[in-house]
Amino acid sequence: MTTTLPPSATIDHDLPCIHCGYNLRTLAHNARCPECGAAVADSLDGQLGQSPLRRVRIGTMLLAASILMTFIYFLLLTNLRFFDRPSVDQSLLTLGAVLVAIEHALWCVGTFLASPLLPGRPGNHWRYIARVGAIVGSMGIMVVWIALAQYTPTAAGVAVYATPVPFFCRVLVAVSLGTHLHRIATLQHLPRIARLFRIAAWYFGITISALTLLWLVAMLLELLRWHPPQEYLFWPLHILIGAIGLALPLIICLLVAFATTSKRAFAHPN
Repeated sequence: MTTTLPPSATIDHDLPCIHCGYNLRTLAHNARCPECGAAVADSLDGQLGQSPLRRVRIGTMLLAASILMTFIYFLLLTNLRFFDRPSVDQSLLTLGAVLVAIEHALWCVGTFLASPLLPGRPGNHWRYIARVGAIVGSMGIMVVWIALAQYTPTAAGVAVYATPVPFFCRVLVAVSLGTHLHRIATLQHLPRIARLFRIAAWYFGITISALTLLWLVAMLLELLRWHPPQEYLFWPLHILIGAIGLALPLIICLLVAFATTSKRAFAHPN
């Protein structure tokens, strides 16, 4: 419902900005939020349930759920070697495909919800990079799994050479979305969470980049028909996968902490 008060009137009660959570008390109705630059009228006219911050909280919870799916998938791949029966292996691989599909759906939707436009603030290009990366990465993983389901040499080759695409998109989303969430947490005066988001963004960006580069090197060696000793690629690959896998529970905790802390920040003036 649109307010009918004159523009020069001031707000005489605690009112959080729906874009960043800043307390708009004492500001005029035609003013702008001093934190994010959004019009005060947006917070007067908008419903709290439709606020960008609420969508960010939902998006971060979806991202936490998608990373949990990734962690479960890591555990499945780790335990495949303990089974000798082909039927068990096939069942676990099928379950892994289902988990990957669900995980990418949650990852894509969560990325869109957790990357709102910040009015009046520079650096909104991070949200566009994150969203494009999520779309391209989801399309890439679909191509990989569809090719794997064909059971033909050509399809297998497509799957192998298309695999770095979603990995590269993960790098884009990790760095860009982490940086965007760092900016949102900074606007809400959550310095510790903001700092952790920046650390997590670059940690995952570097580790996944190294994993993607190692994958490309392995494919290049395969094309050249040169097979170096297995340990040259085996140990770096498993060290990187382990570094990513061990960090997944930590990033889940960070996303959940941000979602709950951000929700409480709405109820208190800055």
